[in-house]
Amino acid sequence: MNGKVWMLTIAVAAGLSACVGTPKDNRASPSYLPSSGQEETRITDSAIAADLAYIEKLQARAAKLNDGGKPLRGYHLAKAQAWLDFAVDEYHENDRSRIIENALAQAEVLIGALELDSQQINPDTPIVGGSSKLREDLWVKVARAKEHGNFGCATKKVAQLEVQLVWAGHEYAESGWRHASPYIQIAEDLSGQIDKLLGGC
Repeated sequence: MNGKVWMLTIAVAAGLSACVGTPKDNRASPSYLPSSGQEETRITDSAIAADLAYIEKLQARAAKLNDGGKPLRGYHLAKAQAWLDFAVDEYHENDRSRIIENALAQAEVLIGALELDSQQINPDTPIVGGSSKLREDLWVKVARAKEHGNFGCATKKVAQLEVQLVWAGHEYAESGWRHASPYIQIAEDLSGQIDKLLGGC
């Protein structure tokens, strides 16, 4: 890697890390896809294999947390998994924007914090670069659910809804409402499930 490419990689990494929204004492800084900064030329078998291997290692870390006793319905692990699902789906869709790396960075920071057993994990869900904010009513419902006395019964679905809204926002930013509507429908369905869980805890 030549000096210019190396400096560009460092600059990109620093910029992405700044928008992840992690606690100040979080020592788990995200790493990046091997094809980072080369999205437009991510077409060789070797590049794709390296990227998928990186994603699989991140998924394995999430699975290890569950093996160690972190429940899948736990808010932060469920959100990390939702970010991973988002990133993997977009990778297989051959998305050439930085949304994949942005989603993976969110997943890795959450997984890293859980590995450190941090008690100061930021519960906010950022609208990452490559997405836009949709359905303010559902975001309000998310905020209310987090304050609800029965939140513990709906943590997984709330985490999934937050990431699903970011995902829908990406589809909207990329191709408009018609393309985003199936993703919005999933968000609406999750919202209905949350209502049932909060009411029947």
